[in-house]
Amino acid sequence: MVQQLLNPETDADGGQWRTFRYVVNPQTNCSSIGFAVGPFRLFVPPEMPRMTHFALPECFEDLVHCTSKLASTMSYFEGTLGASYPFKTYQQVFVEDLPDQLQYVAGGAILDQNLLHGPRIIDRELPSHLAQVKALVGSWIGGAVGIQSTKDAWVLIGVIGHLVNTYVRSIYGEEEYGYRIQLAMDALTTMELTTDQQSPALLSSEVDVYSEYDPFSV
Repeated sequence: MVQQLLNPETDADGGQWRTFRYVVNPQTNCSSIGFAVGPFRLFVPPEMPRMTHFALPECFEDLVHCTSKLASTMSYFEGTLGASYPFKTYQQVFVEDLPDQLQYVAGGAILDQNLLHGPRIIDRELPSHLAQVKALVGSWIGGAVGIQSTKDAWVLIGVIGHLVNTYVRSIYGEEEYGYRIQLAMDALTTMELTTDQQSPALLSSEVDVYSEYDPFSV
C-alpha cells in the first residue's frame, strides 16, 4: 500500500484539513480492502522496516512486546514459500470491539486489542503470537485463493490453518503441533455431535478448528 499526502487545504470557515490517498498496487479484490482510523501510535521493527504495528497510546508498550517475533515470522514464510510478501508493506492494527479476533486484508490485518499483553502474562504469549501469524498468512494468500462464494471459504481457511500448523511444527516442535491437531480433532467431533445426524457444515459459527489452541476458548 502506498500513501500519498495531498496539499493541505483550508475550507470556507478557515479550518484546515489534509487529504490522504492510498493505493494498493497489486491486483486485489474489493473484499480484501480494509482500513482503521484512530489516534494510534506506531511501531516499526528495526529489523523489518516493511512491517508496521499500530495500537492506541496506552497499549504501546504491550504492542512492542507482543509484536517482537513477527519480523522473524515474515522471514520464515518468505523462505518456506520461496516468494516475497506480495505487498510492499505489512501493517497490522489493534483495535477495540472487533467482531472477530482478527480480520486479514490486503497488505495488513486488523486484530483485537485484547491480544496485547505485558511480558509478565506468559500464558497469553503463544495465542497472541499465533493469532498474528494467522493474520499475516491470511493477508499473504487471501488474494491468491479465489473465493467465488461463501461455500468456497473453507478452502482458504484450510490453507491458512495448514500453513500456521506447519509454522508451529517448525518453530515450537512436534508436541505443540500434535496438541493443536488433537484440539482440531476434538473440535470436529463437537461439530459432528451437534448436527442432529446431518452432514456437518464445512464451516461452523460455533467451533473454529484453527483457533482452539487459545486456552481461553477451550
